[in-house]
Amino acid sequence: MTKQYSLIKHFKLIVYLFLLAFISKSAISQQNEEGVFYLFKKDWSLAKDIKQAAYFMQLKHDNDSTYICRYYNKFSSMIRQESYLDSTFTIPNGRFCWYDQNGMLDSTGLVNRKRKTGAWKYYDDNGQLTVVIIYNNGHLVEKRDYLKKEFTDEKGNKIPYSINKDAVPDARIADSSTGEVLFKNISIGEEDSNEQWKDYLKKAITVPERFINVYGNFWCNAVISFIINNEGKPDDIYLTHSCEWSADDEVLQAVKKSPPMRVAKKYENSVEYSLQQDVTFFSSLSRNSDSARKSHVLIGVMAPEKFSGASQALATFPGGQQGWANFLQQHLNAGVPTNNRAPAGSYTVVVSFLVQEDGTVEEVKAEQDPGYGTAEEVIRLFKKSPRWIPATVDGKPVKYRQKQAITFHVSQY
Repeated sequence: MTKQYSLIKHFKLIVYLFLLAFISKSAISQQNEEGVFYLFKKDWSLAKDIKQAAYFMQLKHDNDSTYICRYYNKFSSMIRQESYLDSTFTIPNGRFCWYDQNGMLDSTGLVNRKRKTGAWKYYDDNGQLTVVIIYNNGHLVEKRDYLKKEFTDEKGNKIPYSINKDAVPDARIADSSTGEVLFKNISIGEEDSNEQWKDYLKKAITVPERFINVYGNFWCNAVISFIINNEGKPDDIYLTHSCEWSADDEVLQAVKKSPPMRVAKKYENSVEYSLQQDVTFFSSLSRNSDSARKSHVLIGVMAPEKFSGASQALATFPGGQQGWANFLQQHLNAGVPTNNRAPAGSYTVVVSFLVQEDGTVEEVKAEQDPGYGTAEEVIRLFKKSPRWIPATVDGKPVKYRQKQAITFHVSQY
């Protein structure tokens, strides 16, 4: 995959949303929000209709000075995202992203009026950070190669990687001494911030008709990264894992339109803070009818994008968010509440658990049990869990307790 942003100069044909009726039934009634679409053939020449198209690009006029282009495979994940200052796409400005064939973020960074700026990050196939290159208005400041364990300064001098250079410089990440406190101070209301946030997402996000019609029996995971700025609003919103266009757009719009959050504080001063949210979309055929479908959305726990600071790292499931979604798909019995005659609705189980230094999972406890056998099923699931990647402090594994929410959905036919 090419890791250089491209300038789009030769568009001559705009294909409006009515030509994408077979891509998204809901798009016709939402032209202003959905933006404008361009269709492309396999050779990236403009296509005349959807049957010829292998790819498409969604153009969104995000605000007065931001035009965002998201390129997709016609029936799968995003290929790349580009941002421009002008409507002619000649001044790159904002977030750029590239994705692999599985929708995993391959690389990303910010551009300020054609010049790279800040931390440009490169990932492996498992979503692990491998290289970070820091720019200041187009000037390379430093490079950190986590695979070679090598640090290169702006003069080209290379020195062995040391633990005190583990942090990725980013003004949007707080230091390690206040990281946990900062996260607790971010909320939509005064208390139970995670639950209020999840309640909002449950109402704001639905499984799109396009997702159901195109995929049938399918599930897909979208992971979104964003910051809470010092005004309490989400900003710099982009996907670290793409599902497919209609599902991605549901998540992107929900975060963009979210109510203001109480801002994070550092020494009583407002600061920006990076967060991630995963959302899993499910669609399946009803056992009782080939034509009836059921679908639901699973909302994960909002969490810091990474453990802030030079010497700490969170415990993580092997394979990251996508690995966790795969594990759920293979081992969770989502029919437990239905089998126990639960009424139609959503049932969220919250468990806490301890990840030991060797990655084993212990002390799994249900902190929220909606009944109908759901808590027991989640505890059973965690007992089957493989070893996690343990949390670390100064590079050494440590015990780490965390929480996870899993939502069951019962449909009424």
